[in-house]
Amino acid sequence: MPVEILIAAHDLNHSLKGYPKNAKNTPCVWGMKERPPDYVILRITDADKSQVEHFLQQWQKTFVYEILNENEQGYRIRVKVDPDLVSASGMNKAFRADIKTHIVNEYNASVFSYDAYEAVIDIPKPADLQRMKLDIHDQFAEVVDHRHFYFDSTDVDNALLQPGGIVEKTRSQVLAMIKNKLDE
Repeated sequence: MPVEILIAAHDLNHSLKGYPKNAKNTPCVWGMKERPPDYVILRITDADKSQVEHFLQQWQKTFVYEILNENEQGYRIRVKVDPDLVSASGMNKAFRADIKTHIVNEYNASVFSYDAYEAVIDIPKPADLQRMKLDIHDQFAEVVDHRHFYFDSTDVDNALLQPGGIVEKTRSQVLAMIKNKLDE
């Protein structure tokens, strides 16, 4: 059974252009406002709603902090983001150079290890761990209403040119065109 995904065609109150808003198994009925010029519809011919619902996931980068070790010199802590938010490529902006540099510069810390979704850092005493948690969250967390996945502006513009703003694609075509914020 095909599925349709409703995608914002331009920046709206609660969506940015290219963000998927909803998915319905076909046949389905969309509301009067859920069509061009505000929205386009992507019909995936070989998938159902359960196979695309994760594309609707809201983007919320949350961090977990764990003190691994404490001694008179300082703390060894693990900072990690939800591993479900790590992209297929294994890259996650949170633990690339940005957060590594920030922690080292702001807290005179050293990075013991890091990978796609966590960093283990050594922070010398005295350290205000609560301030560090708030600071990292403020610097690197994303706006809750933003989406994890989105479609490129060009793809949305091309859909607007189609009759009724409806484009049909296969699941593999959609996987090739959808963007993942974690890869940016």
